[in-house]
Amino acid sequence: MASLDFNPLEHPVVFAGPQFMSIYSAWVEHFPFAFLLIDLARPRVFVELGTHQGDSYCAFCQGIVATASQTKCFAVDSWAGDDQAGFYGDEVLKSLREHHDPLYSRFSTLVRANFDDASKQFADGSIDLLHIDGHHAYESVKHDWETWRRKVSDRGIVLFHDTATRDREDFGVWKLWDELSPQHLSLEFPHGGGLGVLVTGANAPQPVVQFMHFARANLALVRNFFETLGNRMLTFQVSLKMCDRLEATWQALAHWRQQVGMQPALPAITMAQGMTNPPAFARMTAEETRRVIEEDLRLRQWLAQQQRQQSPQQPSKPPA
Repeated sequence: MASLDFNPLEHPVVFAGPQFMSIYSAWVEHFPFAFLLIDLARPRVFVELGTHQGDSYCAFCQGIVATASQTKCFAVDSWAGDDQAGFYGDEVLKSLREHHDPLYSRFSTLVRANFDDASKQFADGSIDLLHIDGHHAYESVKHDWETWRRKVSDRGIVLFHDTATRDREDFGVWKLWDELSPQHLSLEFPHGGGLGVLVTGANAPQPVVQFMHFARANLALVRNFFETLGNRMLTFQVSLKMCDRLEATWQALAHWRQQVGMQPALPAITMAQGMTNPPAFARMTAEETRRVIEEDLRLRQWLAQQQRQQSPQQPSKPPA
């Protein structure tokens, strides 16, 4: 094993909790590495191709704030969807702006455009960090790479997501990764769908180069470290999923109560609480689940009693 050239305790940002995440994105498992990469690279310009709900992009922005990196950021997306991510309306971009704009608009711009048109807005050699995460067909991601590679600076680092997803016929990022990774200093994290890190610039920041060499010499150790941190992010995401399901259940129960003339019961926890303290949230979720079950049971018992009534004109009193 090589000497310890990377000490995570010198980069405490890797242990930060998320400020934003959706409930389904696999990218959340790479948040800790995104935080570290910003700390090591301090890019002057960061561009992301394919932002969708904003998980990865907001993670990079969070890292920029946490490390006081002087980075200009640009998220490029049509925010209309595609045949792989699904098609959607303006609500996705609207939701992202509600989180993004108050926190990051002073250094970050959401660019609503297709990738080819947006490339014309950036000078050749101007981008220090490029994240390619658009359409994942081989032809598509290769086109994005060939279109944008000249925009990357001599300090350049390029990221590809879903490099480890090989079980979908319409995903071909792994094929391009297999072609490019032997040509550059590279590193792949297999978890979270796979994240490929490609150092393309001859003058890439030395902290990044040193980390890459250390990681390649200690591959299992570094991969396990970031996968373990990624699993912590999954804990936050599971909390959000559970909260989302509980909120949906409360909405259904509220509809039931409305139908029988009762005031709707209110949930005791919210999605936002799931982002703060997962262990405490787990206890709250258990209690909330108990309340939901009891509420559901009371309503079912009352409705069953209603059906047994001989005279529908004289219903029993609804439960409190």
